[in-house]
Amino acid sequence: MKRLGVIGYGNMGSAIAERIKEEYSVVVFDKDSNKTKNLSGMEAAADIIALVKTTEAIILAVKPQDFEAVLKEIKDVVKDKLVISIAAGIPTGYVEKHLGGARVVRTMPNLAVSIGQGCTNICGGK
Repeated sequence: MKRLGVIGYGNMGSAIAERIKEEYSVVVFDKDSNKTKNLSGMEAAADIIALVKTTEAIILAVKPQDFEAVLKEIKDVVKDKLVISIAAGIPTGYVEKHLGGARVVRTMPNLAVSIGQGCTNICGGK
């Protein structure tokens, strides 16, 4: 089973993680550890670097204002992983520039994903 990581366990991050945990082994991280205390069917990573190192793909579900700090933190360990961004207003080129060799996809899901009825637009990077 593939291991996917979700960085940011707010509304969209938790909605996505809850829906994909049946198909994938899911590891989550949020800077507010209270958000990941009572997980069911998922694992909480000790820190953001541990999440990236132990997963095959990473979903970046952090707020746009926190995005640059997260990219700086993971840039040295993300290497050739698949990075899926759901951040509004942040193009794939921006993420690719900060992460080097990572494969980047940008998606724009809507909250109906939480009940499996959502619509997601997908844009591949270079």
